[in-house]
Amino acid sequence: MSQSERRKATSDDIILELEDAYTKDPGKNVGPLAEAYIDFGRPKDAIRVLEKDGNGQVDAQVLLAKALYDSFQNAKAAETIKAAVAKGNLEKNLRAQLLLGEMAYEENREDEAKKHLKVAYDIDNKNRRAAELLNTLGESVEIPTDDEDEDELVGFSTEVEQNENLGKALGQILLGILICGGIFFAYYTSAQRAHEAKMLAVDAIPMLEKGDVESLLDADKNYDKILDLESDNRYALAGKAYLHALLWVEHGMGASRADAIDYADQAAADDILSAERYAAEVLAAVGDQDYAKATRIAEDVAASGGISDKLQYALGLALERQGKTRLARENFRKAHDVKSGAPHYATHLGNAYDADG
Repeated sequence: MSQSERRKATSDDIILELEDAYTKDPGKNVGPLAEAYIDFGRPKDAIRVLEKDGNGQVDAQVLLAKALYDSFQNAKAAETIKAAVAKGNLEKNLRAQLLLGEMAYEENREDEAKKHLKVAYDIDNKNRRAAELLNTLGESVEIPTDDEDEDELVGFSTEVEQNENLGKALGQILLGILICGGIFFAYYTSAQRAHEAKMLAVDAIPMLEKGDVESLLDADKNYDKILDLESDNRYALAGKAYLHALLWVEHGMGASRADAIDYADQAAADDILSAERYAAEVLAAVGDQDYAKATRIAEDVAASGGISDKLQYALGLALERQGKTRLARENFRKAHDVKSGAPHYATHLGNAYDADG
């Protein structure tokens, strides 16, 4: 039995022991319990205990931010880690630096992401996630290998009495596997799927931003993998609606029309409140030359405070198609100010100036 298997077999026992300690002394044991919840893929349980008994402590806030981030509550995670940074020096806090790096990476703030991830890697050069993200960002660092199975039985003696104890221990572990294995496996595989899906969604962000056909098709592959893992994943459903709308309306690929409309409808049915969903709906209306509908959707979202660069671009496109060059230019400019690295924003902005010049 490898170290990894032993950890899986005893995870429920670890949680139960920590929960018992937490019940006896919540203030002292909330941190270790929350950390275990996070590490074993139960971020919502971590949020519950940290919000109840974290008492605003810096370490507890870092754990809460991580749990919120793992639960896809990115805005609340950002507020929480910001508050933790304001309270104390987190330069030596591995979890904080890694989280700050991941969040910056997800939002395409590459320089900030590199800064935090380098600190995390300096703290622990065996941290695989920090190494992988740094390499993705163009930094050449060594990615640690998995040495879990080495020294498999270190710490066990060969004396008869201790061998007997080892046999009993293994028997208890086996019994634990039989009783708890199914429950833990469900938790573990669900957490693994969620984590993999989130990383695929993060990697798709710059592909959508580039907006060219090849990048959009690469993003589509990522989203297909996500939907294989989680069939109702909101990032993938809204992302596919938006990228197919771009392929149809921006790049003239009529074959993407059906997918753009189908995924936008599914995102609406699932009440997915994302910029990609609404931008896809606006673009679909533009593609069908229903400019009044396109404008209405964009204005309704803006009135609710949900404007974004994607919606500004989509509304600009609707206005451009109607010959309203100055209004279109203003929307393209706003989109470009937010994401100056998006080539299609720059192209339409330049065209609007040329047409008005």
